[in-house]
Amino acid sequence: MTNGKDPFANLDVTTLSNLGRLDIPTTYGSLKLESLYGPITLGSGRSRGVGVNTTGGRMFFIFLCRRDAMPRSVLEQFRESAMSRLDQAVDMHSIP
Repeated sequence: MTNGKDPFANLDVTTLSNLGRLDIPTTYGSLKLESLYGPITLGSGRSRGVGVNTTGGRMFFIFLCRRDAMPRSVLEQFRESAMSRLDQAVDMHSIP
């Protein structure tokens, strides 16, 4: 939370894509896959989308919306809150 407000409280997500853990090669010859975002598409109007996947032992998260759909400050609060929640979840499941 930022400033006592939960940016998730009124979040209207129209698309959610969770690919889960992807068991794909992350090295292709001399090339190395560093990140993978998607799949995610936007509909019309004020639609928003969230995409999540885990590749190569790393979780990738994307939030997508049109520039006029949300103020940048709200998007930054959303990012901070999402990262905080992910950190808490990892801490809860860490082996001592």
